[in-house]
Amino acid sequence: MIFLRQRHQQLKHMLNESELSILLQNKSVREPLDLLRNDFFSAYEKISPLDEKDFFALTLLAPSIAIALANGSISLFEELSLTKKARMLSRQEDAFRTNDPLLAALKQLTKDFQRWENDFYQTIKTAMYSSLKQNELLWKHLHEKKSVSNVWKKDALNAPYVLVKFLVLLFLEEEKIITTPLLSQVEYKKLITIGEKLELNKLPIFKSFCKVFDVR
Repeated sequence: MIFLRQRHQQLKHMLNESELSILLQNKSVREPLDLLRNDFFSAYEKISPLDEKDFFALTLLAPSIAIALANGSISLFEELSLTKKARMLSRQEDAFRTNDPLLAALKQLTKDFQRWENDFYQTIKTAMYSSLKQNELLWKHLHEKKSVSNVWKKDALNAPYVLVKFLVLLFLEEEKIITTPLLSQVEYKKLITIGEKLELNKLPIFKSFCKVFDVR
């Protein structure tokens, strides 16, 4: 029972900066991220380049940006939520500096999102699956229908820790982790599309995760 309580407590939180640092130690994650980072800042020379960790944080915001843009534009509340999530992933603590490279890059990515969307998803996919694919038996099991009960709270306990934390990070706001998240039909459709691009739709646990949303 103590283990289950600890596990539930851990899953209430997204990937943190320390965990992202561990992922970046993997060459298969770091190299495509560096290529994307070079391409992105070569296109916007007026923006100060981010270091590897902060650009990784920016990259992981792509699904949240896409869902926020699904209704046509990003509201002030959504912009603040994206900034907050970026700060949670970044080692920088001041969320509202006047000359903030991370905020500037976030605004530019949001403005020109269609251009970069698929490249960012590809990088996310590489990072998310990097450790999971090292265990062939686990990777095979994740694709089997019997790997889930279709009750998210139960499935989250049994699934690989890193996969669950990626799902939470990519598709939820932290304050909605322990409540029922609400999405419009358009936003939910975008979430499903992102899942397909990340090949999450091939994993039964993603279908279980999608059932937590209240779609209106």
